[in-house]
Amino acid sequence: MLICACSWQASPLTPPASERWKQLAQKKMMEVDEVIAHAQQKKQVLQKLLQCGCLRLEECLEADEDESSFLVPLDEKD
Repeated sequence: MLICACSWQASPLTPPASERWKQLAQKKMMEVDEVIAHAQQKKQVLQKLLQCGCLRLEECLEADEDESSFLVPLDEKD
């Protein structure tokens, strides 16, 4: 049995806790989806780079301009 020792009382205008948790969870799910998409993009870049046989990055860019679109900038903190 959980007992809340807090003195906070919800007003009649405050949505129920379950609704607030649901809203928070939906927001966090969007944030997690963004992190996952960014990580997948980085993984694709790394996979392409592992397949590359060029000695210099410029060679990759000259080899096929259409294929160079995978070279997206990574965050500086990465």
